Amino acid sequence: MLIEPKTKDCTVQEQLELIIKQAQEEIARCSNPNDILNTKARFLGKKSELNGLYAKMKELNPEERPAFGNQLNSLRNRIESLLNAQNTIIKETAWKKDRKVYDNTMPGMEPGRGGFHPLTIVRREIDEVFLSMGFEIAEAFDIEDE
Repeated sequence: MLIEPKTKDCTVQEQLELIIKQAQEEIARCSNPNDILNTKARFLGKKSELNGLYAKMKELNPEERPAFGNQLNSLRNRIESLLNAQNTIIKETAWKKDRKVYDNTMPGMEPGRGGFHPLTIVRREIDEVFLSMGFEIAEAFDIEDE
């Protein structure tokens, strides 16, 4: 939705109200972070109507500039806060969708069995090689008493 062209009889205050109304409507329709970025660029970017109003401050009387600047800044802050709030809502709903629900009453998974020590594996392979060549494995006490 494009910002409606302003009419010649539209006051600056009405323009500001129109901008905030359109921003609220468009921000409410944002459903993903990419939409938020596009909306932010549209309302707060370099080519936004809000920036055009900042450029028109030069044409105002020096007495009117501070009040008009405050209005523009409050409008910018309002739009930013709406964008941040909608972004937070989008992130929370995405987190809730991605979250898996676990049934704590179901039995747990059995832990996997451990493996053999690497030296034990090598020793068994060596034993198999010697057995295949015809040798026998004899086991005896490490220390013999007389």
